[in-house]
Amino acid sequence: MLAGIFLLIILLLANFSIKLFLPSPANFWATRIYFWLVVAAMAFYALKVEKQTFLLYEEKKYLFGKALSMAFIMVVVIIFGMAVLNFILKSFGLSQEPSQETKAIYSLFKDNYLLLIFTCITAGVTEELLFRGYLHTRLEKLFGNAGVGILISATVFGIMHVSWNNIFQIIGTFWMGLVLAFFYYKYRNIKILILLHIFYDLFSIGIKLLIDNSL
Repeated sequence: MLAGIFLLIILLLANFSIKLFLPSPANFWATRIYFWLVVAAMAFYALKVEKQTFLLYEEKKYLFGKALSMAFIMVVVIIFGMAVLNFILKSFGLSQEPSQETKAIYSLFKDNYLLLIFTCITAGVTEELLFRGYLHTRLEKLFGNAGVGILISATVFGIMHVSWNNIFQIIGTFWMGLVLAFFYYKYRNIKILILLHIFYDLFSIGIKLLIDNSL
């Protein structure tokens, strides 16, 4: 199990070698496709090496209303935490202005809606499966403590966004990872997290692009 955790981290770190060549639509497509390949590799590893299912939690089912209320609460908690983090960073004089790397990535989405949608779907599906579905549950089982699994998986999730070269992006992603991992531990439904993640990214990136186009 520890070997699988290290394998996943190594595969995720390898993605940075591709990101070094950004911005380029072709290379950005490659980084997104790479995440799907990592999911396939870890699913194969779980089945053939670990001899267990990819998702260790048994998936719970919820009525639509309940699922919607859970998603709403998660979004509120995430946004509130982001606002607090933004206030704290500003209090310490730390800039939250988009880095050149962030601007370059966002520029790829302008007039390229297919790439935007594919990116958001990829992030929602692959990141939830890898960070919450695989990493969090293995860490919880390894340490025998859900809190440790939540904290470490969220930390790795934040670190994996360091290529954006923006402290708010990294810390904000860490906070988002904490919230999503906690809800996955409590409610055991990866589908809700995936859908929330997809629509959250679509909305946040879409708003940013609309603001930029209006200036």
